[in-house]
Amino acid sequence: MIKIFMHLTPYEVIKYAERLGIDSPLYPFPALSLGSAEVYPAELISAYCPFANGGKRIDPIYIKRIDDETGKMLEEHLPHSSQVISEEIAYLMTNLMQSVVDGGTAGGIRWRGFYLPAAGKTGTTDNYQDAWCIAYTTQLVLGIWVGFDDNITLGKGQAGAYVAVPPWPYIMKRAVYNSSPKDSTGEAIVNKKLFEFHEPDNIIHVTISEKTGLLAQPFEKEVTDEIFIRGTEPTILSDSLGYNFEPIGYQDLSIDTLYIDMDEYYRTMRYKKSIRSHRTE
Repeated sequence: MIKIFMHLTPYEVIKYAERLGIDSPLYPFPALSLGSAEVYPAELISAYCPFANGGKRIDPIYIKRIDDETGKMLEEHLPHSSQVISEEIAYLMTNLMQSVVDGGTAGGIRWRGFYLPAAGKTGTTDNYQDAWCIAYTTQLVLGIWVGFDDNITLGKGQAGAYVAVPPWPYIMKRAVYNSSPKDSTGEAIVNKKLFEFHEPDNIIHVTISEKTGLLAQPFEKEVTDEIFIRGTEPTILSDSLGYNFEPIGYQDLSIDTLYIDMDEYYRTMRYKKSIRSHRTE
């Protein structure tokens, strides 16, 4: 995490955080990548909106309208949106966080009865002072924060997965019910297509090696399917950005190098050289 943070540079990370909706001061130190800064829950929830909304940020509105005693509207606030990240990046983030809900620390969302597509993340600060869960559907971002104003501990083991996740599915199920049309018995008629995350055309599915993270070779058994933005997918010799190139598959001698395509090898070497030249300019 720290290596990625320093490679991107702290200022670039802070710039993205601000674009996503973080207004609290962030300082460009390596510890920032480990969560050393404090932000308000509303900021963090707002920062998740672009992931749920195809890269568009929606500025929070706390008062939608004000009417006088006769019903005349005196003031109205309409939502304002702006594209802050690409649709492809938003979908990659959603895909990552879907795995957190489907089988990670936010898995309690599923076994507590919420089965519509959702993505999110849990978190816990040092000494169990804060616990949170922010997860979303295509229709709503919902954040749960549990803690005390004076920063005392919640108690040993009181992590986000245990104290912030449990309320989430019940609140979200009620929100889905309230926003859905009802049948004659009062049951919600849920249009499940509205909750499907849209996959952009520029996303591709690639089978990679679980051992190296590179493009899987035919003889490998431990493989997994991952998605990438077209043009950034890994090859058999290099990851998508050329950071970890090793001509023998990360020096793993259990991988038979006779399977390496030499044309691919030379293309990767030229690409690596061009990347290095660009970085020194």
